[in-house]
Amino acid sequence: MSALRGIADLGALEKLPVIVRADLNVPIDEDGAVIDDARIIAAGATVKALMDAGAYVIVLAHLGRPGGQPVMGTTLLPVAERLSRAVGALVAHAPDVVGPLAKAAILNLRPGDAVLLGNVRFEAGEEADDDAFAARLAAPGRAFVFDAFGAAHRRHASTVGIARHLPTCAGFVVQHEVAALESLRDSGALDGAVVVAGGAKAAEKLPALARLAERAQAILVGGVVAHVLLAATGEAELGASIVDRSALDAAREVVAVAARSGCDLVLPTDVIATDGLTTDARIRVEGARTVPEGAIALDIGPETRAAFAERIATAGIVVWDGPPGAFEMEPFAEGTRAVATAMASASGTTVVGGGDTGSALRGFGLAGEMEYLSTGGAALLHLLAGLPLPALEGLR
Repeated sequence: MSALRGIADLGALEKLPVIVRADLNVPIDEDGAVIDDARIIAAGATVKALMDAGAYVIVLAHLGRPGGQPVMGTTLLPVAERLSRAVGALVAHAPDVVGPLAKAAILNLRPGDAVLLGNVRFEAGEEADDDAFAARLAAPGRAFVFDAFGAAHRRHASTVGIARHLPTCAGFVVQHEVAALESLRDSGALDGAVVVAGGAKAAEKLPALARLAERAQAILVGGVVAHVLLAATGEAELGASIVDRSALDAAREVVAVAARSGCDLVLPTDVIATDGLTTDARIRVEGARTVPEGAIALDIGPETRAAFAERIATAGIVVWDGPPGAFEMEPFAEGTRAVATAMASASGTTVVGGGDTGSALRGFGLAGEMEYLSTGGAALLHLLAGLPLPALEGLR
């Protein structure tokens, strides 16, 4: 596989208006402070290199899933402040994306300056990859640097649309991630691997899990991804747990491929459930297929934790994306902590992806125990599974 075009291929950068799509989707607390800045620090290397070369740097990013309109708690202002710290210089912030404040901020740039525009997902045209909106995003630039590996699997206006209008290359994060993960994928090391999948984005991950089931020894599944697989296998009462019904067909495909290929699909046998998120709500262990009506499963139970840890311990390589529970809330953090601890003590190679998974590992003090920690989650699975990443098209 040929290498991706990089920043050096853009030529002279001084006074060149460069649009950078970065992955700055980081956890923010209730007070608006950044909880985990690993993605910001990673993105800062590309932004700083462009600033040091004298470019006019215009940064685009998203935060959360506001659904095409402004939502409280998803402003990028605290991210701009933390990015400034990462690059050692002021990164201005404009609260809109293609409006008058963004235009004014861009016009005020001097060589070596940078501005982070508003949350691109506030705009309805973003997730639809609306070409007219993509053209408006591209208009201030003369070159486009794609550096949001965690969004590489999404066909959005800011990931693939801008590239239709400007000369495009990869940033440092994307170059590093693609080189490392393609080497792993093509080495044969994934044959007989153990894959651990969790988190909430079932529809994004299931197609990759179906492909990986052709090579993996076992796939261990928790979180909302497990809920839809339990529903797809039938005879499961899941109470009020989140189940992405739109992903049932994709889940059935994972089940079918695993059965055909001899891959063990290990689903939870017990869960930690609650009647609600109030302080007096009752929290208890329930069978994964017998969650009472009105109860919500928010973590894997002790029996499942032990089964997962046993598989991880004996694997030659383990790929983990997505926490198996709502680890942000302490009563539901034990499943994620158990997987993290098993990964840290595993004798095989450990590859971990996803913003939430990385945040959990750093919170437990175990991130340094992993062989490879990716900034991407679903993108990591897609690349390892050999599925196309739309944002990488045309970057070779």
